[in-house]
Amino acid sequence: MSSADRLEEQARALAACTARLRRILADLGEAAPPWLSVSIDAHLTACAVAAHDLTRAAHHLRALDEPPLSGG
Repeated sequence: MSSADRLEEQARALAACTARLRRILADLGEAAPPWLSVSIDAHLTACAVAAHDLTRAAHHLRALDEPPLSGG
């Protein structure tokens, strides 16, 4: 498994974590204390940013693996 593959795997894990957090918040509904809603929202944001960064890094690593274009 390449480094880019590992980064994409981690991005998918973060997406799964995001889905679980959303489900927890939805299941709690109005019973969720405000502090928990704020905390989950912060974690959702952090997961989204990290997943985006990991995906970008994987894309850059894959670009480095491509052979350079010939100047033809």
